[in-house]
Amino acid sequence: MKTSPKVAELLHELMLRDLLASEVYHVQAVLLRDMGLLRLADHFEHESLHERQHADWQLERLTFLGVPIDLSKRPQHQPMGSTAKSFIEGSLKMELGVAKTLRELCEAAIGDDEGTYLLAQRLLEETETDHIYWLEKQLTLIEQVGEENYLAQMLEPADAGA
Repeated sequence: MKTSPKVAELLHELMLRDLLASEVYHVQAVLLRDMGLLRLADHFEHESLHERQHADWQLERLTFLGVPIDLSKRPQHQPMGSTAKSFIEGSLKMELGVAKTLRELCEAAIGDDEGTYLLAQRLLEETETDHIYWLEKQLTLIEQVGEENYLAQMLEPADAGA
């Protein structure tokens, strides 16, 4: 199966971005756990696994399309900061960039590569309704209740009351 060079390039870029996002979320989860912010750490670790799953789906599609994989083109991550709030802000910026690239991929793939188009649509919906929504909600909560009160709610794991 073949696709256009533009679709191949964008899909490859997304796969590399999602691999990076998985690594960043994992590192942030470890650091948040060390800070004692267990609930937030658990969510970031969940996001790490989710991003890895996205990268896997993209890698499978690239392989199916016969697109060579070039890990040397991995993007550089911006400094992630050292506070929970800076992790959330940086992750939001990263996810907004992914959403922009997914929209470009949808536009490039429509009518040319239906399988890639459907995958990009699915990933865009998840990125917007899950990842971006959650990150924006956390920043809103920090603004509304204050950073100290927000962080106090992140000390216990989500399932601590169960």
